[in-house]
Amino acid sequence: QVSRPYCRVLRTCPHPSSCAASVPREAPAMAFVVLLLHATLFALAVLAAHGDGNATAPRLRGNGRGLGMASELYSKPPCGESSGQSQVLYQDTSGSMCAPTCPTIGVYPTECPVPAGINADLFTPQCTHVSASGDPLCLITCMLGCPGDMVCGDSGFCVFPTRSCLSDSLVGTWQVRDAFGLKGVTVDLTILPPTDGCDGVKAKMSYLNVKLEYSIIMTQSTGGQLHVKYLNEKASPMYYHEGYYFPSQDLLMEDLNFKLGRPSPDTSGVLLYSKIA
Repeated sequence: QVSRPYCRVLRTCPHPSSCAASVPREAPAMAFVVLLLHATLFALAVLAAHGDGNATAPRLRGNGRGLGMASELYSKPPCGESSGQSQVLYQDTSGSMCAPTCPTIGVYPTECPVPAGINADLFTPQCTHVSASGDPLCLITCMLGCPGDMVCGDSGFCVFPTRSCLSDSLVGTWQVRDAFGLKGVTVDLTILPPTDGCDGVKAKMSYLNVKLEYSIIMTQSTGGQLHVKYLNEKASPMYYHEGYYFPSQDLLMEDLNFKLGRPSPDTSGVLLYSKIA
């Protein structure tokens, strides 16, 4: 007969009948407790994901420090660039947040970075195709609640409760000195806050004795950049120039070489605005 200590060391029994007495009586009870715990966690997850329309997922605090934002990759708008990685604005009717694009090795996506200060076992960002630009974003699902001050958005992702607009980073006064290659010529561009939700963004441009009014139309582009159209609706015929906002440098560009997407017959040059207020 095999000794009980020998059975415990091997964790198996050459002759099961000889080791039967070595199995603790409480083992079945412990297994039941573990099974019950897993079943309870699964039920909570299902209820959070599929509860009725009035239910909200619990707001868990992760490891007690909240989101922390030490990495700043997952942050409140306005969006820009953090740790060399671009952010993209994600928004729904519940709020918004700045999220990093999914990291890749070549063309293959890799794991999303976990925000500093949260419990990675509870809140693991997932690579998700949601942005208008087509770039997949790293978003935190609210299956088990949301960390810190974030809330569960209507699309099932954690957001900050304040809804932001793409124009938030553009609102203010911009300036180009020595514009058009002319010493002493300054171009001023003032972009006003939106008047209709996130729409209705207007801008006033002036240089020398010229004054223009633009409607600003923005769409998200790759790398967290914004594609910007400067639409002059009062001109006859109406036209627009195109450009980009570069968040990592906080620079705004207007390309005068093209009108309506075609080479311009009467304007040329590129205006690179710096924000002054």
